[in-house]
Amino acid sequence: MPTRFLAVPLLGAAMLVAACGGGAASPSVAPATAAPATEAPASEAPAATGTAVALGDTSLGAVLVDGKGMTLYMFTADADGVSACSGDCLASWPVLAGEGATPGEGLDAADFGSITRDDGTSQVTFFDMPLYTFVGDKAAGDVTGQGVGDKWYVLRADGTVIK
Repeated sequence: MPTRFLAVPLLGAAMLVAACGGGAASPSVAPATAAPATEAPASEAPAATGTAVALGDTSLGAVLVDGKGMTLYMFTADADGVSACSGDCLASWPVLAGEGATPGEGLDAADFGSITRDDGTSQVTFFDMPLYTFVGDKAAGDVTGQGVGDKWYVLRADGTVIK
């Protein structure tokens, strides 16, 4: 009985969200229906977790990018899954925050992990290397951080550093 009372407001919210989608093409939203007693409730379905990471096309080839298409970098001063970038370094090299990754096509979830930074936040790793973006990259696919200080580099899908 109580789940029926929750379904009505949730259905109304879903319809409101769908109505506010604008004129652009958007995925269709099917109305919620009661599941037969033999099916598990939708809330028990596995959900994608972690920070989105994909392969993006750049002038250096296919490299790791975040969910917005911004190039990801590794720092050669990082070692053994520990970030050496803190303080002023983070102003130019923001961490890819998260407790793991949701990898895109061509990437293996087993290659990703996370570390806990000194400040207690989580940072996504790839082959145990903490990942960062670069504030100098202004658009998806930019690689202006490549080779900065001979310490910052992009990565291929197999973890190879491009120098």
